[in-house]
Amino acid sequence: MLNTISGGEVIHVYEQMVDLILCFAFYSMLGWMTETIFKSVRDRRLVNSGFLSGPFCPIYGAGALLVIQSGQMLDKSWVGLGYAEALLVKLLLAIILTSILEYVTGYLLETLFDNKWWDYSDEFLNIKGRVCLKYSVYWGGLAFLLIEQVHPLYLRAISQISPVSAYIGAGLLVMYFVFDGVKSVVGVLDLQRLMTVNHD
Repeated sequence: MLNTISGGEVIHVYEQMVDLILCFAFYSMLGWMTETIFKSVRDRRLVNSGFLSGPFCPIYGAGALLVIQSGQMLDKSWVGLGYAEALLVKLLLAIILTSILEYVTGYLLETLFDNKWWDYSDEFLNIKGRVCLKYSVYWGGLAFLLIEQVHPLYLRAISQISPVSAYIGAGLLVMYFVFDGVKSVVGVLDLQRLMTVNHD
């Protein structure tokens, strides 16, 4: 798709940014869908997962980019590994990276908004309720499946989009994320102020 555009380094940087934005948005929505279905079935009611009001969970988009980009960089250094060994390294890498991302995200949300969006305190081998063994393996396994099965399909599908459509789509997505992000932050802060007033 975007690699067919000729030009200098500036255009190449723009191409990479567009690819990253589209990839981030796709996996943010896929993650939102997966988590919303899981929580809705578990709680027997419709649950809108995530921090944003729209159908996106940025932590999944960020996690996908982190795992995919890291895997691509490490692929070059795995020449001496066998197929099974390479798969094991990818799985462990996915578990470690997604656990770090989840812990850091949880810490930042708690620090900035004084609120927990998830709590694993009752789970076995948890760290301050932000990560635990069960969900680290779960998210790592999903990330591994993403690299091996989902991402190749995504690349084939996205290659059918014209460069112009890709640029326009990426621009609209950036504007949406900024708008929804600001709206969600303001909403959380307003709710905190309301709760503080009522508590006083």
